[in-house]
This record gives sequence, structure tokens and C-alpha cells, in this order.
Amino acid sequence: EAEDKIYSEYIYSLISKRQQQILDLSLKGYKQQEIGEKLDISQSRVSVIKKKTLSKLNEILDSKKAPKKSVKKM
Repeated sequence: EAEDKIYSEYIYSLISKRQQQILDLSLKGYKQQEIGEKLDISQSRVSVIKKKTLSKLNEILDSKKAPKKSVKKM
């Protein structure tokens, strides 16, 4: 469990602050429109950032930077 936490924190540190905010809110169950309202950005911007975040996380996990695991849709 401690190893999983360290792994998660490492992966989390590789994405931008805005990506972290959107990921956090998505994992808490907020919809894109709600995230946009909270962060004062458009819903379409939230969608773009989420797609880029998932892509980046999958690239990281596919590379040698991290053990292989797949990131599923938020």
C-alpha cells in the first residue's frame, strides 16, 4: 500500500497543476461542466485537458518511466 502511494505520487508529479486539478475533481465525481465552473474554464477546455492528461498518463505508463498499467477513462 505504501509502495502504491509512492507510485501514485510519482505519476501525479509528472502532470501539470491544471491537469491535477481536473483529475482530482473527475475522481471525486464532478462532471465536465461542473469542473469548468469550479476552475473558471469552458467545458470544452476541460474535455481537451482530460484527453491530454489521459494520453500523457498512458504514455508515461507505456514508457520506461513507470511499470505498465493502463489508465482508464475518467
